[in-house]
Amino acid sequence: MDIFVIGFALFAMFFGAGNLIFPPTLGHDYGSMWLVSGLCFSFMAVGLTIVSLISLAKKGGDMVKFASIAGKSLGNIIILVVLSCIGPLNAMPRTSATTMEILKAIGFKINPLIFSTIFFGFVVFFALRENSVVDMIGKFMTPILLLSLASLFFVGLIRPIGPIAQSQIKISQVVGKSMIEGYNTMDSLATLAFTIVIIKSLRAKGYKENLIKKTIQASLIAIVFLTLVYIGLAYLGASTSTVIKEKISRVDLLIFIADNLLGFAGKLIIGLSMMMACFTTATGLATSIAEMFSTFTNKKISYKTSLIFCSILSVIISVFGVENIVKLAVPLLVFIYPLFILLVVFNFFDKALDPLVIKASFIIVAIISLLNGITNMVNTVGQVFHINMGIFQKLAASIAIVLSKIPLDKLGFPWLVPFGLGFLFSLAYSKLIKKY
Repeated sequence: MDIFVIGFALFAMFFGAGNLIFPPTLGHDYGSMWLVSGLCFSFMAVGLTIVSLISLAKKGGDMVKFASIAGKSLGNIIILVVLSCIGPLNAMPRTSATTMEILKAIGFKINPLIFSTIFFGFVVFFALRENSVVDMIGKFMTPILLLSLASLFFVGLIRPIGPIAQSQIKISQVVGKSMIEGYNTMDSLATLAFTIVIIKSLRAKGYKENLIKKTIQASLIAIVFLTLVYIGLAYLGASTSTVIKEKISRVDLLIFIADNLLGFAGKLIIGLSMMMACFTTATGLATSIAEMFSTFTNKKISYKTSLIFCSILSVIISVFGVENIVKLAVPLLVFIYPLFILLVVFNFFDKALDPLVIKASFIIVAIISLLNGITNMVNTVGQVFHINMGIFQKLAASIAIVLSKIPLDKLGFPWLVPFGLGFLFSLAYSKLIKKY
């Protein structure tokens, strides 16, 4: 029973704002290819997440040990960027902003600053009750969330909003873009935070041995429900592909689906789902990140101080709105995700690989990802804040031309081929050194 509670809690903590708003848009955009898109999204958002959880569990949930394989300096940079992405610079404020926009679309009049202050006030209240967070989420909030979504899926299956449009988009583009959207959920990055909560909960319940096995069991429960929900949401989005022809925001699409399926009651259901999803994620993130910041600074900054600081910063950033928060996250994500993937993979095989191979791999991927991040940052800042970036724009354009020559750049993975080549060459070189 404990494993089911923790598995449900894991599902709820991962299932936040992005998880609810991204799949319907993919279904809407790719029409008849909604299942391919949903599976690719799930592969990146769920598959990589579970592998990350297991990899972290092997290190006992210790983020410093986990990141140390990249070297002390780069490891610390990765930790700080990840904590910023899943914390006060993106994921946390996005939970409040998404909830707020859903409630506005339903018809409630809300002051963004006041709403976010109240939202994170409750987050701080529950996060200060560290030991009860997992049980509270797993026993009460997750069942409410799942029942709310199940009602939408059921009606959507028996009474679709409209016929699904035949997609004319190349499957390679669907696969690439859907996987990039899986990036945007930041679930894999969030494992750095949530694994600590899960392992602490398992130990508190007496599971001091076989932590990896128990983590896998809880993860399997979460992965099944997450995948089913993603595919269901992608299908609901696809059922609007012939009904909505113009560009529509992610939040507005979600409201349109709920309204068409169940009327005002549907909007209330999606509002409830959103509040549950966002609040559980925000609470889980706040709890974990405050603990991690405190640990990272060797307790020089207390858990309570970290919690309050992250919450205040989240309140401020949340007023930018969901679409802008999502856009501003992309540069950080294209930089940090490839490096995080290397951490996950190499922590499985660290004893089997020469340190030279690992170091070379991180250097190559760090350079490519940094260049990709700079290009995205210049373009995004100019677009969001309507600023003429001048010479920086020319620099970004030059970098983009160089990156475009690398295979898989158009799919969003310019780092993959250089990594593969660097890995093979450094592996061969290390073998030669040992031989001679």
